[in-house]
Amino acid sequence: MVDLDGATVAITGGARGIGRATALEFANRGAEVVTGDIDPHESPGRGLELDVTKPRSWAKFAKAAGTIA
Repeated sequence: MVDLDGATVAITGGARGIGRATALEFANRGAEVVTGDIDPHESPGRGLELDVTKPRSWAKFAKAAGTIA
């Protein structure tokens, strides 16, 4: 199993469904989770606004998310 303590992961579509479940699992395993969604207040972890259909939204998300490692 991969050690996730101190890792930062980004998950898109983190407010619901598979994205939310994935974000919660990463958080449970010790990772800092940055989620992007059109409803960021529903996302676990640090929720950021993201509309995956818009390049400017991606750029804003990436800048706000910081280093993903």
